[in-house]
Amino acid sequence: MARATHLHLQPDEHRLAVIRRHWWTLMRHLLWVAALLALLVAYAIVEYALPGAALARYATVLVAADLAGAGLLIFLWTVRDLPAWWAERLLVTDQRVIERRGIFTVRQREAPLRSIHPGATVAAGLGARLLRSGTLVLRVEDRGTPMVLVGIPRVEVVRAWLTTLSEEARQGYLQARQGVGGPPPT
Repeated sequence: MARATHLHLQPDEHRLAVIRRHWWTLMRHLLWVAALLALLVAYAIVEYALPGAALARYATVLVAADLAGAGLLIFLWTVRDLPAWWAERLLVTDQRVIERRGIFTVRQREAPLRSIHPGATVAAGLGARLLRSGTLVLRVEDRGTPMVLVGIPRVEVVRAWLTTLSEEARQGYLQARQGVGGPPPT
């Protein structure tokens, strides 16, 4: 969350929330490490239960290959998955929504709250439905491509909250335009 404070916010703009992908999108890759370590435990149980099977001659190869595979997976998770998860976020302020992605090449898209229309939410798969995470599509006025946010935790709650914020921002914008004396925008 510390990197999100480095954004240049307007003096009267306040950060409301920083939303990252669901923790499950980060941890699900570590299941393979758990499976490899469970394989070591299963090997030890079989070797103890069946001493006549002569599995001891394969112990060095199996343990070395298993630990090497687990080490490689943990290394890949640390180098690839963790930084990507940390670098991708949605920052919601009281005036706009900012989507930032990337580690070396940072891509940022932003839109005023009054032009956001939270669209469909999709919870694909049993795991996503159980963990209440999913994909949120934010349609932005005057732009062809929507903001597609994958793996958002509590996606229905976030969608309802963004809908409320965008409606309040539109109401405030219309009232401000009418108060100035100009016609309301269409």
